[in-house]
Amino acid sequence: MRIFNLIKKDILLVGNYLFVSLLLAFALPIYLSHQSVYLGSVYLLLVSISFSCYFIFNNIFLAEDKYKGNLYLMSTPYTKWDIAITKYILALLLFGIELICYFFSSKIIHAVKPSLSFSAISIVFFLFSVVLSIFFPLYFRYSYAKIKMALLVIFIFLPTWGVVGVTYLLGRKSIADGSGLSVKASCLLIILGGIVLLLSAQYSNHILKKRDF
Repeated sequence: MRIFNLIKKDILLVGNYLFVSLLLAFALPIYLSHQSVYLGSVYLLLVSISFSCYFIFNNIFLAEDKYKGNLYLMSTPYTKWDIAITKYILALLLFGIELICYFFSSKIIHAVKPSLSFSAISIVFFLFSVVLSIFFPLYFRYSYAKIKMALLVIFIFLPTWGVVGVTYLLGRKSIADGSGLSVKASCLLIILGGIVLLLSAQYSNHILKKRDF
């Protein structure tokens, strides 16, 4: 119940940008899949979830930094673990919403060309986990004003150009769609992604315990 209330608080902080994020989650894969250059499902999913998360967390962090939200939360019954893990859970919920939007666009209305495979999901989940595991500890360690450019780089520039650069260098379409991975390898990537997120959440909790607000 405590985590639910904190997630609700974050959603209220987002305001109208929540609708912008949901619109991006639905429309961005459709738009990108109809470009003249082939963009695989890994790229479409990763870029879509990255843009959605950017709009969500940019506004959450901005509001929390402006009104010292984390400082006031420290005086409430919420634990530092509650505060830290909420951000990770919200990001995972956004990932799930993006999957639903992608499947609906590709399977129901057939508006997205490359279908989404389990291997593609596992690749994106792992990459997304790494991105979150880097940024959230930075946010809890420093004020948002000091790292807002890092948010732009980590959530926008790296997913946008990183996957394209790797695919171009290796010259393999299988990377773009994740078709080269077996089911076992895909499951392993998801497990590793979950471990990375858990370790990162524990480190964020450690940072909050030591930080002097």
